[in-house]
Amino acid sequence: MFLYYFRVALRSLVSSPAMTLLMVAGLAVGAGTSAATQTVVDSLGADPVPSRRGQLFHIELGTLAPGHAHKDGKAANGELLNFDTALQILRASRYPLSPLALSNVSLPPTGQERYPRRANALIATSAVFHTFDIGFREGRAWSKDADTDPTFQVVISDELARRLFGEGSAVGRIISVAGHSLSIVGVARDWQPQPRFYASDLGGDPFGSAIDIYVPLSVARAMAMQPRQLECTGGETSPQASTCAWLSLWTILEDSGQQRGFRDFLARFVSQQNSLGASLDPATAAVTPLVKWLASHSAVPDEASTQRWLALVFLIVGIVNSIALLLAKFMRRSGETSLRRALGARRADVFAQLMIESAVVGLAAGLVGAFIAWASLMAIAAQPSRYAHLIGIGVTTLGWCIVFSIGAAVLAALLPAWRACRISPAGNLKLL
Repeated sequence: MFLYYFRVALRSLVSSPAMTLLMVAGLAVGAGTSAATQTVVDSLGADPVPSRRGQLFHIELGTLAPGHAHKDGKAANGELLNFDTALQILRASRYPLSPLALSNVSLPPTGQERYPRRANALIATSAVFHTFDIGFREGRAWSKDADTDPTFQVVISDELARRLFGEGSAVGRIISVAGHSLSIVGVARDWQPQPRFYASDLGGDPFGSAIDIYVPLSVARAMAMQPRQLECTGGETSPQASTCAWLSLWTILEDSGQQRGFRDFLARFVSQQNSLGASLDPATAAVTPLVKWLASHSAVPDEASTQRWLALVFLIVGIVNSIALLLAKFMRRSGETSLRRALGARRADVFAQLMIESAVVGLAAGLVGAFIAWASLMAIAAQPSRYAHLIGIGVTTLGWCIVFSIGAAVLAALLPAWRACRISPAGNLKLL
């Protein structure tokens, strides 16, 4: 019976090609553009550290002190901590914590280079490698003691190691960073989470280049490295000052029990510090999951979100257009429907045949829409955009486009098919 209905549907659609093309085009454009824009949004908003999915959290803690402001005039909200507060939390916490800051450093020229090269430096403690699941090609992280005692050891990226030392071992070698000689203790595998979530509040580009060198927090302070982002009270402009905030704090919490425990710890920490004369604001104390953090910091560009809404409008217009066209088409065939009813066809049989006809329209629209989605994603990936390389084109996306188009067509046909089945056969047989 299904094959019979399918053949009837094909004959019906071929008999009115203009109406069929209008329905297919409307649904295809809506489904194709929706699939493409949703793929872009999903690619940019996906968890950048899948091996730590649901386990990474950003810690915020503001201050009640007046005059604490961002250098562009915006009030600080506790996203960054000063060194003293971060150190106190590190000492008091039994949870793994990773304070971070970004800095630009200069490396001596190599090979054919004539001028010093700028490199991206991540100021951190040794816990950063475990927290963000950063592996090593060779060597190891610096010792935990080096987090507070400057031993002038660093970890460099695999890319930087190959550029400086070729295929040979880099561990044990000396690298000059901003005029200081540092010993390389490890070579980290290339770590390029996209977007670079840790850069959102540290003055970096979420879609910028990868980290070249990992510098211990103690060494950065000893070298007086300047962080990219600095929030200071009054006239202070040095990261050494207790009134300047420049560290972002992250932690890994593996289950809901640890999450509750850490939130309780943070509340107790604020209370204890304030009882000792600190001015921490308990209202700003927050432990934010990574994905929520990305959403609040606009990891997805505004143009991508706008395009998604426009594509949704196209899809809605296509569905409404299909409802009107299907209603006109089915009602115009009221005589044929009445004849089938008079010959013994049940309403359910007529309804099924009309729904299969609509599904065929959806299938055709899905195939065209999948091509539109593929072409759109290819065009986006070819653009000189800072996030174009993140756009993936998968079979799953194209498959869902087809399934969604069929579903949209069937949904659009519900009302017209129901109206067609409600027609009284007696009155319409006279029209034949």
